[in-house]
Amino acid sequence: MKKIRIITPASTSNIGPGFDTLGIALKLYNRLDIAESEKNMEIEFERGVEDMFCDGIRRMVRRTVGAFTAASGKEISGVRLVFRSDIPIARGLGSSATFRMGTLVGLNEWAGKPLDRDALLEIGCRIEKHTENSVAGTVGGLTASGFINGHVQYARFDIAEKITFIAAVPERPMSTSETRKILPRRVNFSDAVFNINRTALLIDAFSSGKYDRLAELLEDKLHQPHRAKILRPLFKVIAAAREAGAWGAFLSGSGSTIMAVATKSMENVKKAMQSKLDEEGWPSKMYSLKTDLKGISVDHR
Repeated sequence: MKKIRIITPASTSNIGPGFDTLGIALKLYNRLDIAESEKNMEIEFERGVEDMFCDGIRRMVRRTVGAFTAASGKEISGVRLVFRSDIPIARGLGSSATFRMGTLVGLNEWAGKPLDRDALLEIGCRIEKHTENSVAGTVGGLTASGFINGHVQYARFDIAEKITFIAAVPERPMSTSETRKILPRRVNFSDAVFNINRTALLIDAFSSGKYDRLAELLEDKLHQPHRAKILRPLFKVIAAAREAGAWGAFLSGSGSTIMAVATKSMENVKKAMQSKLDEEGWPSKMYSLKTDLKGISVDHR
């Protein structure tokens, strides 16, 4: 019996100033197994999808299947899709991108690879409406990406193995669509320049090991101050992480995860972040994550 396994990494995005541009793939995964089925299309969740999210993700996957069919001309039927995810949903770790890109890459393999990887990214990013999580999770490493003249363009950079991303993942989810509503429609010119300066220099700091610059380069004026109105402990947790030995910290995606960057004192950083969140009434689960440098992987079983 034909079987395909797709393993898609989580991602953290924005990385402070790089709003809708920067992403980093992480070693936390959503696994999709595709096999033959007597039914037209089965979508199942074996692990990691709470009941409250099941219907929404099924709709997301079916829409992705439709987009793949429209782009490839390949009708998909008689398949069973089973997801096993270790990525917390609606926490700013790119879970929706893993369902979309995992589905696209899996169906493309199932149909005999009618589309190349860039074409699949075009589909996934258009459905997602932004590029950073889909690109980072697909190609791995640190990525800068965006829609340029209507098409996805990206650059990829390695991150040293010594870097650990310490993720404080609150029990409370945060909806990307809801948190985008609180962002201003217009921004101050000096705030835009503030973020552009830091985004460019942040890529260099990560790729060349200038970690002592991260604290100031992870600062942001476009989205974190506004999202902190919902995630009120954000800046207190960032300060606690730095005081405990992290190079810096930032809001992961639209939240609610807060991410610290460290090469030492990891346990102290974890304890400090968790303690501050507990104190502020945001109980959280802690993860220590490395960068995934490979991106999506495919296994024909």
